[in-house]
Amino acid sequence: MNKADPSMASRYVSEAADRCVKCGLCLPHCPTYGLEMLESDSPRGRIALMEGLASGELPVSDGMIRHLDGCLGCRACEIACPAEVPYGRLLDTARTVLRQHQVRPRLSWRVFALAVQSRWVVRLGAVLMQLFGRLRRVSGASFKRRDGLSRLLRLIPDQVSISRLAVFHPADAAEEKRGTIELFTGCLGEALEGDTLKATIRVLNGLGFDVRVPASQGCCGAIHQHAGYPQKAAQLAAKNIRAFAGDHIVIVVSTGCLASLCEYDDFFGEKSRREDARQFAARCTDINEFLNIQLRAGAATFGYSGTEEAVALHTPCTRKVIPGNTQAARELLMQQASIDCLTLGNGQCCGAAGAYMLDQPESSQALAERYDIGIAPILLTSNIGCRLQLEALCRQQGITATVAHPVSLLAECDGFSQTATTADIQ
Repeated sequence: MNKADPSMASRYVSEAADRCVKCGLCLPHCPTYGLEMLESDSPRGRIALMEGLASGELPVSDGMIRHLDGCLGCRACEIACPAEVPYGRLLDTARTVLRQHQVRPRLSWRVFALAVQSRWVVRLGAVLMQLFGRLRRVSGASFKRRDGLSRLLRLIPDQVSISRLAVFHPADAAEEKRGTIELFTGCLGEALEGDTLKATIRVLNGLGFDVRVPASQGCCGAIHQHAGYPQKAAQLAAKNIRAFAGDHIVIVVSTGCLASLCEYDDFFGEKSRREDARQFAARCTDINEFLNIQLRAGAATFGYSGTEEAVALHTPCTRKVIPGNTQAARELLMQQASIDCLTLGNGQCCGAAGAYMLDQPESSQALAERYDIGIAPILLTSNIGCRLQLEALCRQQGITATVAHPVSLLAECDGFSQTATTADIQ
């Protein structure tokens, strides 16, 4: 579907919204509805607004924009829906219709969206974040207000990298070569997830895989796709498809990016480009799921030799909508007798949701504060936005906890290595 075509975008919204039978089974699963129990902040309430927008029966108003922008896009309602309403795609397209009505996103989103398109801007931003992070640590400022600027300052991580990863990382010499794997870093990965990416490379090299990090890759396009700018999202998607040309497995460490990559075929209207996108998406996989498959197949092992440790695992909303094993990270951790794997958040959204934590600071903070982050000294999550949200919450509440990606814990394990000769992975 060509979402840039006003008539086609409105038609899709009308047809998709018509599938909603207003049964209300989604309501208990909607985080924003749970805050104040407002029907207009529920999935079916928002769908009703989208129907009115698409048909022209409801004029664009500040109230409509506020309720639609207030949606996290977590898609918990989509998973619970018996009518299989494609809520995520429906919301994206409704926001496209809003853009066609000349409704622009908030300034915070526009600045963020502009920055992620350039590696140089991201690196400059990383330098500034380092300076702000040091200032915060020296001054002891907690930035407890809920306005956008305070949220931004609070979300800045303590560790920010300004270096670039090498393009090629050879497998450990002691291991039998098993092929080449490519690593997706996205727009912010090297700056905000440098340690996670390095841990991923160490683990894959230890299993006998060469790791290639294409220099020409960039933003996954999720920020623009979810905000109603499908043409720009398609441009970013096409860039990544070209960067990862070939047939190697593409490992992704952030579930937010992976959810977008897996749905690249929705970014394009042309049949040939959609097929290219599907083939690329089929090669993309979550690092936790990849390692879990290796362990279950007997192709690898790891042993956690540290003292008995309690960890709290957070499952990002985006992991729940990605095809495959949603419990891969938990299964990896539960194989270690010395690791007590608890659940963080009980399946509820942490309120990060990409740019939402800057765009909607009050509700984002309210959703985060429902979490009991003091249940374990180590908090694990597989999405960069969720990690920033949890780190900020720890700082705000004065809780000393390590917030990391599960692969960072695995990389510290003794004996994580290849255990058997297996077929090469291309």
